[in-house]
Amino acid sequence: MEKKEINPEMGQRIRRAINYIVYIEDLNSRQDAAQLLEKDSGNLSKAIKGFVTYAKTYYTAICAKYQSFNKDWFATGMGEMLKSDGVVENINEVEDDTLSKDALFKLINKLMSQNEKLIDTNAKQQQTIDDQRQEIKDLQAENRKISAQKANGEDVAAGALAV
Repeated sequence: MEKKEINPEMGQRIRRAINYIVYIEDLNSRQDAAQLLEKDSGNLSKAIKGFVTYAKTYYTAICAKYQSFNKDWFATGMGEMLKSDGVVENINEVEDDTLSKDALFKLINKLMSQNEKLIDTNAKQQQTIDDQRQEIKDLQAENRKISAQKANGEDVAAGALAV
């Protein structure tokens, strides 16, 4: 039996692109995205798991339908999901209040990238806060212990020297 090549990172890139398409096209599910791409939705789960043959089929279909997707990103993970040429940097740059689908994709990709960075920063800050809270709890416990020793008439300094 032939062994299937698996690339989990490629599968993650397919998942990210499909989720993006679901969002940008206002679809209800990944299966709707598969149908939009005219691909078998049963093979989508295999592509997301990283089975290279299915992943290549999907990223080829995605790139054929949406020229803004970066085919090299799918294959190698290098660069950005969407091509960066002609990126709308600011919504205020749009003259007639309309955006092409590609320009909208690019703008949303930029915002998603910024959001991912903010989420990462927030997670690091939350870990710092959690560490500081634990340190405060430890100090409070130590303070209660010292206060209890003083209340019992123990010589805290002498106890510290005995240790």
